[in-house]
Amino acid sequence: MRIVATLGLFASMAATAAPVQVVTSQGSSVFPDLNSALTHIPDGSTLTLLPGRHGDIKIDGGVEVRVIAAEGAQIHSLTVDGPQTIAEVTGLSISGADRAVTVLSGTLVLSKSELRSAGSSDGYAMRIAPGAAAGLVHVGVFDSMGDRGVVRAEEGSSLGVVNSFFQGNSASTGGAIFGAHADIGIRGSAFRDNTALDAGGAIAMTGGTLDITTVEIRGSEAERGAGLYLGPTAALTASDLDLQDNVATTGGHILADHATAALTRVLLRDGWARHGGGIAALESKIMLQNALLVGNRAPSTGGAFHLDGGDLVLSHITMVGNHAAIGAGIAAETGAVTIQASILTGNEGEAVASASGQVEIRSTLVEGMSLGGVLAGNVSLDGSTIDGVPGFVDAQGGDFALTRVSDALDAGHAGTADLDGTPADWGMYGGDEAWELADLDGDGFVHGRDCDDTDRTVHELGKEVWYDGIDTNCDGADDFDQDGDGERAMQFGGTDCVDTDAGIGQGATEREGDKIDTDCDGLADPDADDDGWPSSLDCDDADATTHPGAADRFYDGRDQDCDGASDYDADGDGYDSARHGGEDCDDANAFVSPATPEIYGDGIDQDCNGEDDAPDAERESASVQGYGVDDTADASAAFPTPPNRAATTTGCASAGAAPVGGLLGLVVALSAFIGRRRDGHGIGPMQP
Repeated sequence: MRIVATLGLFASMAATAAPVQVVTSQGSSVFPDLNSALTHIPDGSTLTLLPGRHGDIKIDGGVEVRVIAAEGAQIHSLTVDGPQTIAEVTGLSISGADRAVTVLSGTLVLSKSELRSAGSSDGYAMRIAPGAAAGLVHVGVFDSMGDRGVVRAEEGSSLGVVNSFFQGNSASTGGAIFGAHADIGIRGSAFRDNTALDAGGAIAMTGGTLDITTVEIRGSEAERGAGLYLGPTAALTASDLDLQDNVATTGGHILADHATAALTRVLLRDGWARHGGGIAALESKIMLQNALLVGNRAPSTGGAFHLDGGDLVLSHITMVGNHAAIGAGIAAETGAVTIQASILTGNEGEAVASASGQVEIRSTLVEGMSLGGVLAGNVSLDGSTIDGVPGFVDAQGGDFALTRVSDALDAGHAGTADLDGTPADWGMYGGDEAWELADLDGDGFVHGRDCDDTDRTVHELGKEVWYDGIDTNCDGADDFDQDGDGERAMQFGGTDCVDTDAGIGQGATEREGDKIDTDCDGLADPDADDDGWPSSLDCDDADATTHPGAADRFYDGRDQDCDGASDYDADGDGYDSARHGGEDCDDANAFVSPATPEIYGDGIDQDCNGEDDAPDAERESASVQGYGVDDTADASAAFPTPPNRAATTTGCASAGAAPVGGLLGLVVALSAFIGRRRDGHGIGPMQP
């Protein structure tokens, strides 16, 4: 039988009756109601419920029929009965019914339909009785209630759910779906914000089998197993699951109670429970491969896993950022745990804690293991388990694909291989069952190993072209830092003057005498005080105020300008200041020192002998000759006018002739004055 997936819509019109149109190979006809139509139609006919009230409709009698509810057709409830009855119903919309859809026997396929606010505390939105079968295709179930499941599959029944949506539903057990020793398969569907008072906020199974693929479960709440509850003898097979933000007392996402489960490609994020924020297993056998467990929390035991009896086998797991008082990743009360080809990192507390259980870790990266405090209790390691670098693309952003720096990349385990044939990576993307990473540009390098999946020349083995702004080999290095010393090339706005030598850069240590500007300060020798003068020219390279050209502060004992001169000889005449132990009585005048000839009588002690007089012999000679600075006699008495010079014909004889000695003294004094003025050392007015 082919499922009808097309919804036939008829124009909405006011009608006092609810007729049914029947289409067969011989043509079409209209019947006053569904019952009369079913009585006269052959198997395989298509019936259309025209607009109007149809009340409680029932399809039975062993017919094979397709029923399309037109827009405006109002149905209160639907019942399918009869072991040979096969009904395909499309476009149904039921609201407020205590028992909306019942499959007593036979088969019902319900598609493109909606059940809203249906059921009650002792009712249901849909019931599949023992031995019956039902399928939901593109069906929405909203805000409905039930005792044991809003959609209930009873013992020996079967239920298939495809591309359907369950939201805001609640029940005592199985907030959306409950299976009691039934066989249930779910594909491409989503469950959000469903709750159960006891077990299975979204789905609960007691016995039977549950096979689910590409299913999302979020925001569920229950006492036990908020996302999934697997009761005694229940068996779960699952792949491509996304469970997030589910909350329970035990088993935030999943609780397996004396059950079995095999899960592949599973995301368990931000679950919360007192025991087992991610998964709790009680005397159960759980096999989980290619899974990410991140951000799950338990105030008591087992942030990601809590095992109390049974077996837990984990392969290619990435477990990061989980938290618990005991066992942030795994708490093994009793039972046996095997972890292989996995990555455990960033868990807040002990990644693995074993009380009476046994934990064996093989070929796994356990970051921080060498520091202690990560593994506690009866935990054994094989020789290939390491404390290494996970090397995720972006752990903060939730991207746990491995980059080329990861120690888990191509690490291999027991001969396993990735999809590309290389040795299997450890963690969630390793092995032949892993999620397939994208290779959009077809260069053979997948996400994580290809930092630009739109450019075939860019991947982890690409040839780097420096300074073009493209990380061609995906090593994450700065494209403007060729030598990898942490400093960009100076010609591209950086501080590295030689970007091909990692030993040269602003942070390097200058070596004196090698004629290489190692620290890129523009000098070939060290400049420790950063005053712009190399140590070869700077007489104190530890003091930025001391260098050639600096202003010297005299008498402090330091040679600030590095000229090598005495710091106590301010006038540079070769004699230190008398005030600082030297002989220069005026250290501000270069023409006053013990080596300077005395000009006596000018009021200045040029030779620093403590007097302004010439030596005794010199004074005596001057006296005899009739001149000297202390001579108060009339010059004309000492030097009488020579013969024939007493008068002149110029009329100036009355002034007399200038004394020779007085003229010579004036010339000497004037020369000394002019010299001092030129040197900037004026000595005041001349004395007559």
